[in-house]
Amino acid sequence: MRKISKPEVTLIVSSSVDGCLVGRDSDELDRHKEWKDSPIIRGVVQQFYDFSTTTDIYNLITASTMIRLGLNEDAFKPKKGLLNLIVLDMQDELTLQGISHLSSCVTQLIVVFSHLRSDVPETKLPKNCRILVMNAEMRPAKIMSIFARTFGISKITIQSAGKLNSLWLNANTVDYLTIIVYPLVVSNNGTPTFSSINVAQHMTVKPLQLISAQIFDTHYVSLRYKVVNTTVR
Repeated sequence: MRKISKPEVTLIVSSSVDGCLVGRDSDELDRHKEWKDSPIIRGVVQQFYDFSTTTDIYNLITASTMIRLGLNEDAFKPKKGLLNLIVLDMQDELTLQGISHLSSCVTQLIVVFSHLRSDVPETKLPKNCRILVMNAEMRPAKIMSIFARTFGISKITIQSAGKLNSLWLNANTVDYLTIIVYPLVVSNNGTPTFSSINVAQHMTVKPLQLISAQIFDTHYVSLRYKVVNTTVR
């Protein structure tokens, strides 16, 4: 069996027309978006999330995203799905209860910590959960290599925030970019889809090759690109 050195990585972002992050549970937009409860809109967004339930794909998200869904709370009600999930928790946000809730929702779960945690003992973890400890300063390419070599993961989709989106792209770890364009202009109410990691480090220019474009009846557009990982100066 051929060893995998790096997974095929697809970065999936949902963006307004003016380039701001949009999602079903975006804190930045909650006070302005009564539209999120529209059955039509939720149906289209669900198609976007259903893509990630393909069984050979792992979906990588941050712990902060799951915390906003109430994952650590007693009232959280797990709903079983086919998702294979990787959760980056570099700031100790997930509790043992939260991890148990999340394990009940997915097929396989990998939680990434920056250090071993005494409050999350391996003996109490669900059978479908693995803990991986990584240095918080580890390069994205190295992280992806570990996922491939340690777990044999061949495909990963990433759903993250503006700075993390830029981090993955800058490091040449993203092979494909899928953008779900919402029929919205949110102006100052949103967070940029891509943003600089810090003041000194700017987002590099990335050439893209359009693979497909799909228009939904609800005025959403799905754009899929191949990322050309050569830096344009």
